[in-house]
Amino acid sequence: FRRVLFRSASSGTSTSNATVTFDTATASWGSITHVAVMDGGTAGSGNVLFYGAVTTAKTIDSGDTFQVSSGNLTVSLA
Repeated sequence: FRRVLFRSASSGTSTSNATVTFDTATASWGSITHVAVMDGGTAGSGNVLFYGAVTTAKTIDSGDTFQVSSGNLTVSLA
């Protein structure tokens, strides 16, 4: 669970306004291919609001940290 803040939407699209950093992996997480934005306050709770594939899959091994830089998470309403 990580809190993500977004800029004001323009034409139905908004981007994250801060870097999101997950805890360091203590085991292999495998390949990160998709992300989801949920409205729950804890891991595994809430409803999926947005989801989609990442541009480039990233393998996370023990000791690695998954991070999404500010401005690199975009959500859109069509």
